[in-house]
Amino acid sequence: MLKQFSRGQASNILEIRIGRLRYWDRIGLVKPSLRQGGQVFYDFQDLICLRTAKKIIQTGVAATHLNRSVASLVRRFPGKESHLNSLRVFALGDRVIAAKGDRLVDSLSGQYLLALDWKRVRGEVRERIDSFAGTREADEWYEEGLRHDSDPSTHEQALHAYRQAIKLDPSHEQAFVHLGTLYYRRRKYQQAERSFARALEIVPEDPATHFHLGMVFEECNRQDKARACYEQALVANPDFPEAHYHLAGVAEKLDNPEKAILHWEAYLKFDKTTLHGRIARKRIELLRTQLQET
Repeated sequence: MLKQFSRGQASNILEIRIGRLRYWDRIGLVKPSLRQGGQVFYDFQDLICLRTAKKIIQTGVAATHLNRSVASLVRRFPGKESHLNSLRVFALGDRVIAAKGDRLVDSLSGQYLLALDWKRVRGEVRERIDSFAGTREADEWYEEGLRHDSDPSTHEQALHAYRQAIKLDPSHEQAFVHLGTLYYRRRKYQQAERSFARALEIVPEDPATHFHLGMVFEECNRQDKARACYEQALVANPDFPEAHYHLAGVAEKLDNPEKAILHWEAYLKFDKTTLHGRIARKRIELLRTQLQET
């Protein structure tokens, strides 16, 4: 289970607006346990406090009144840093009371009507953390992979991070895509093919993934499959110059000069000045000459 939670994570877990968390921090109702580099982090006990405060305020108790009541409880039960998690807290209208053992404290009336089930609150917070952590941790592994995959010396760390992301979230399409890209760079084409194919099972119409899979097939000299992938990429995104460029090259390998010219020309609509644009123009001239001679 996660040990520390940013304000955004706490907001997502407990469904409390970030602005409200900031307000509770400012008035001293529930303060994050850790402040570091301009950021704040809550621990598990802080989340219990936040969940308790939310439940009490939902009964009609104002946050400022709850804060004053908690301050009174602190004076009556000294020696505790966080009384919303160390005491059983109850609400009666706009009043807050607490019980510890056989000691009952009410800053106003000494009676209570609504009791919070303490074990249930703790269980709810744990369930929310566990539910949140599965996808969140997958995203964190994915982000770690992105940090490492641009440097060949850290590719192993990137591979490990993407695998961990997929382990935690088998539907993480982008982790499969980046994993496949790394395998492709390392010439592990079988693993790359499996990764891209899995990504397409999750998002079947993604043009970039079809394109990357086509590059794998092209490297393995499986030109018919490469052609099919590039064509599928263009179905999903007709304005995909790289797909036109590679499809033109595959068409030449498959001895289809007319189709090659078609895609070289399509590529030139996007790029007329770079090296690839000059190559496309020269290939068109050469193929047209060859067609005239036959």
